[in-house]
Amino acid sequence: TRHDLKKFVDECHRRGIDVLLDGLSNHSSVAYPLVLIDKYYLVK
Repeated sequence: TRHDLKKFVDECHRRGIDVLLDGLSNHSSVAYPLVLIDKYYLVK
């Protein structure tokens, strides 16, 4: 949960550990609904 993540990050910071979150919000699979409608959707 968001609360668990905050507790985790807070504890890391307390111990002097930096936290980096990495996400791929602009990537999707070939089964993504808009790709099924328009196969060039992701390369426009």
